[in-house]
Amino acid sequence: MNNLEHGQPGGSMAHATMTSGIQGTRSPRKTDAGGERPSLRLDETGREGLISVIQRLSRATSMAQIRELVSHAARRLTGADGATFVLRSGDQCVYSDEDAISPIWKGRRFPVHGCVSGWVMSHGQPVAIEDVYRDERVPAAAYRPTFVKSMAMVP
Repeated sequence: MNNLEHGQPGGSMAHATMTSGIQGTRSPRKTDAGGERPSLRLDETGREGLISVIQRLSRATSMAQIRELVSHAARRLTGADGATFVLRSGDQCVYSDEDAISPIWKGRRFPVHGCVSGWVMSHGQPVAIEDVYRDERVPAAAYRPTFVKSMAMVP
């Protein structure tokens, strides 16, 4: 069993990219530290879409099906311009699938300690970045030739 096909524990994630701010209706949600963080509320259509994805995931018979379902659902449910499915393989993040308005990262590898995906995997925390050029975790040079202006990632 190789890590790329099956991923390492805590080493897979969905990554949604947007050309403008994060979309959705937000409401505060308490964190363990007592602070608040935004949560996304789904309307009836969103809930039905999420239930449909969960049902299809339960019937998936390969990692390729899971990667495709997750990247497609992440994009559709968030209204993002693109979504990727990232796996950890050793000291690298591997962008193994994507659903986007134009190709971005699929098939590319980045060092775990040199990209936002690696930060999310290492810390086990979601992140929302409104401006990819103003966040020190983002390798800005990698994003310049893309349409990506903001992003959200979840472990």
